[in-house]
This record gives sequence, C-alpha cells and structure tokens, in this order.
Amino acid sequence: MIVYMSKLLLAASLFAWLVSSSHAQPVARSPVAFVHYETVFTNYYKARLANIQLQEMLDAISRERVIMLTQFDQVQQELKNLRLRVVEEGLGEEELQSLRRRIDARLVEARSLEERIKNFNETQEQRWSDQNRRIRADLMEEIGEKMKSYLRGRGFAAVVDSSLVSDKDVPAVLYLDENADITEDVIKALRQ
Repeated sequence: MIVYMSKLLLAASLFAWLVSSSHAQPVARSPVAFVHYETVFTNYYKARLANIQLQEMLDAISRERVIMLTQFDQVQQELKNLRLRVVEEGLGEEELQSLRRRIDARLVEARSLEERIKNFNETQEQRWSDQNRRIRADLMEEIGEKMKSYLRGRGFAAVVDSSLVSDKDVPAVLYLDENADITEDVIKALRQ
C-alpha cells in the first residue's frame, strides 16, 4: 500500500508540475507570421497624408480641365451662333464673307483648344501617375524598413503578406489562424 501511495503521489506531483509549467511559460509564436500589408500601408500616417496630397493634386487638375472645357464649350457655342447667322436671309456678300472668316477663326481656335485639352489630359495623367508611383515606392520602402526593425528578434523565420491575391483573384493565403496574424501588432508598432 505504501508503494501504491508513493506511486500515486509521484504521479500527482508530476501531473501538477506539468500543468503548472505549461501555464507559466508564454505560448511560443509560430516561426511564420502573416501581415496584411495593404492594411498596414493604408493605416500608416504618412500614407494617409500622401493620399490627401494626391487628391489635392487631382482636384487642381480637374479644376484646370473644367476651365479649358468651358472655354471649348464657349467657342462651340459661338460657332453655332455664327453658323445660324450665315443662313439668315438678307445678309450681304460682304457680311457673309466676314462671318465665314470668323467661323474659320473659331474652328481653328476650337481645334487648338481640343489639342490642348488632349495634351493636358495625357501629361497630367502621366504626372499624377509618376507622383503616385514615387510616393508609394518611398512609403513602401520606409514601412518595410520599420517593419524589419520591429520584427527582428521577435522569433519569426518569415513574415508573409496575407493581402496578396493572384491575377485570377485567388488569395495567396487560403487559411490564416488569427494567432499567426500580427497585422495589428505591426500597425501599433509603426504608430510609435
């Protein structure tokens, strides 16, 4: 009976030690973690500021385009009015020639405005696109460096971008345990 009690006491002690030691140690992280990079990027304060700056640039481009389109519409309306006057009865030959010269001048002006608007659209679209690409690349590099600095020494073998989607709209990460997603941790770290 003493041997039986000793074995029982030993088993209970071993069980108690195992239970207490498993709760005392922190849960180890997976060697691979996942970050939804697009969420990190859009929550980064400099990215928000850049979006405001890019939107202001688009608004300025739009205002300038509206001015040019208004000028074009005015010239078109003048052409319409001049053409209506040409078909009026009772106009002398000299007056008709004068109207035709004015119509020709307005047509040249309309074509010139049309070309200016086309060139404006192309150059401004390219300018905005280049600015957007440059800002985004700079921010991605900055965020990447800050993330690497934060993640170094955290025990991960790799950190994978869970926002990636294939060209066929299939997510690159098909399943993600919420414990492996450290997006919120990274966002908090970047705010500091």
